[in-house]
Amino acid sequence: MFIKSIQKIANKYPTEVMPLDGQLWGIAEIENGVIKQMEAKGNTFNDVDFVITTKGELKIGKKHHFLGNANDVEAAGTIKTVNGKLRKISNSSGHYFPTIDETNKFPEIFRQLGIDTKGVSLEIIDETNKFPEIFRQLGIDTKGVSLEIKYLDEAGNLKTQTKFITE
Repeated sequence: MFIKSIQKIANKYPTEVMPLDGQLWGIAEIENGVIKQMEAKGNTFNDVDFVITTKGELKIGKKHHFLGNANDVEAAGTIKTVNGKLRKISNSSGHYFPTIDETNKFPEIFRQLGIDTKGVSLEIIDETNKFPEIFRQLGIDTKGVSLEIKYLDEAGNLKTQTKFITE
C-alpha cells in the first residue's frame, strides 16, 4: 500500500549486524480498520515490535533493526492489538528511538494504512529527557520540581509516574 510520506526516521545503528533472532511474522493486511489474521500468529498482540516502511508496509515481528532492514522508516515501536483492533502504539525502539514529535505523527500514519485509531493510547517514551529542557525554554524553573505523568495502563487503569528533576 502506498502512503503519503510523513517522515523518515533513521536507524541509529544502520551498520550493525542483523540479529539472528529477528523474525518477520508478516506484513499486515488491513480490512475494515483492523489487522487481519496473520497465519500462525493470529491478530492479537501484546507489545509486539513493528515498523512501517517508507513504502507503507506494516511489518510485525521481532527486532526493529531486522524488520526495517536497517533502512529509514515512517514509524517504529511496539503495538498492542485485540482481535486485530489497535489498542496501543508505543515508540519503544532501541534502533530508531522515535522522538516525541515523530511519535505524535504515528496515529496519522496508521490511519493512512486504513487502521482505525479511535480510542488508541499513544505511549511516548522520552529517552532524551527533553521535558525539563522544554519547560526551561518556556522560562519555567524546574530545579527541585517533580514531573507527574498520568496515563492509562493496558487494562485501562489510571497510573501515575513521578520523576524528580534535579537539574
